[in-house]
Amino acid sequence: MYTHYPPPPSGHIHHHHHHHSGVMVHPLARGPEMQKRDHESQHFYPYPYSNGTPMHSYPSSYYYHHGKLPIPSSADAAMIQAHNAAVVAAAAAAAAGKPKRRKTRNDLEEDDMLGVVEPGDADFPDMSLRDMEAARVDPEARPRRQKLRYVGDLYTPQWVRYNGQAKEGLCDTCKPGRWLQLKNSAFWYHKQFFHGISSVSGKEFMQPLETRWVDQDLVEGLCHQCHQWVSVSNVKRKNSVLWYRHAHKCHVYHKPKSATPKRR
Repeated sequence: MYTHYPPPPSGHIHHHHHHHSGVMVHPLARGPEMQKRDHESQHFYPYPYSNGTPMHSYPSSYYYHHGKLPIPSSADAAMIQAHNAAVVAAAAAAAAGKPKRRKTRNDLEEDDMLGVVEPGDADFPDMSLRDMEAARVDPEARPRRQKLRYVGDLYTPQWVRYNGQAKEGLCDTCKPGRWLQLKNSAFWYHKQFFHGISSVSGKEFMQPLETRWVDQDLVEGLCHQCHQWVSVSNVKRKNSVLWYRHAHKCHVYHKPKSATPKRR
C-alpha cells in the first residue's frame, strides 16, 4: 500500500529506470555508501501511483554535509553579533524618543483630590448651608481646589466637586457661591450671560461706549467693536443679558497665555 504523493511538476520531466524503495531516509541518517549512490544517481526519487506503478521522478532538494551541519565562521559570528547590537540600539533610541504618557482623566481627578477641603477649614469656600451639609456627609461633594489659567482669571472655577458628567464648578461671583454643572454648559452660560464674564479672556465684557433710551421700555448701547446701537435691556429682560450675548458674538478678545508652561 503506497502513500498518496502530490502530482509531479509540469515541464520537462526526467525519466529514471532505477526504482528506489518508497521509504525515504533523512540525508544525515544515511551512510557514506548510500550518499555516494544517491550522488551518482543525481538524487532522484520516485513518485508512485496508488496502484503501485512507479511514475516519474525528479531531483530532491536535500543538501548533504556528510552527517554534520555547516558551522558559521568567526567572521559570520562577528557580523551577526554586530547586527544584533544595532537592532538593540535602534530599539533603545526609538523608546527614548517616544513622548511621555499624557495624564488620563482619572489621573487628573486624582490630582484634584489633593486639594480637597472640608467644612471648618480656614480656606473653605463660601456656599449655602445645604451645600455645606452635603460636603459633610458625602466625600464627593467636598470642594477641591483647581488651578486657574492665569492670575486674575474670573471665569475658570477655582473650586469643583463631583467627577465625570456630574462635575460642578463653584461660581464665587455669586454670594454665597453657587454650584453649576460643567458638562452641560450651565456654568458657561451663567458666567457669561448672568455676570458678563468672557470665557475666552476670563475678564468682564466691555461696557457700551454710550447708552440711550429709545422709549420707556428699551435701552440701547453703542458697541465699540461694530459701532452699532445694540439692545441692552427691555421690559422683559431688565438685566444686561442682551448686551452680553452681543458682546460674546461681536467682541474680539485675545486669549491670555497660561501661567504654567504646556507639557511637551
